[in-house]
Amino acid sequence: MLHSGDVTVIDEYAHHPSEIGALLEAAARTGKRRLRVVFQPHRFTRSQRLAAKFPEAFAAADEIILADIYSALEKPIEGITTEYLYSFFERAYPPGKVKVILRKEEILTYLKKTLASGDVVLTVGAGDIYLVANALANYLRDKKLPFAGKRPRAPEAAEDESAGLFETRREVDN
Repeated sequence: MLHSGDVTVIDEYAHHPSEIGALLEAAARTGKRRLRVVFQPHRFTRSQRLAAKFPEAFAAADEIILADIYSALEKPIEGITTEYLYSFFERAYPPGKVKVILRKEEILTYLKKTLASGDVVLTVGAGDIYLVANALANYLRDKKLPFAGKRPRAPEAAEDESAGLFETRREVDN
C-alpha cells in the first residue's frame, strides 16, 4: 500500500489464523526493524471458534493491536468480544506485546504517536480496518520519521483529530 522512506504500511484481507501466520512469517523476512500488526477479528462466530488458534498466528509480530470485532451484520454473541480474544493472547505473550484499542480513530492516533523509522505496519482483517491503513498512509506521505537505533517503547494512545481521515476506500488490485 505505501512504502514511504523507511516505513511500510500494508493492508491485508487475511482473517483466518493460517492466513495470518503465513502473512506475518513473510513480512518478518523483510528485514524491517519492527513488525506492528493491527488485527480486526471478523465475525463473532469465527472469533469464538478460532479464539485459541489466533495467538499462535501472530508469533512473528513485535506488537499486536486488537481492534473491535467486525460483525459483518452478524448478531453479537454474549461474551464474545475483543476482550475475550485478548484473554487468549495475554496467556501466550509477555505484557505489553498485545494491546486492545477498539476504535479505529484511537488506533490511528496511537500509531501516529509511536511510529518509528523501519516500522512495518500491517492492518489485517476482512472488515473495514483498511481505513486505518489508508489514513496512516495518507498521513505519512509527507512525513520524515526520526531514526531509532533500537526498538522504541510505545507510549499510551491519546486522542487527536484523526476521525476525519477515514473517508478513503480500500484499493483492490485485479
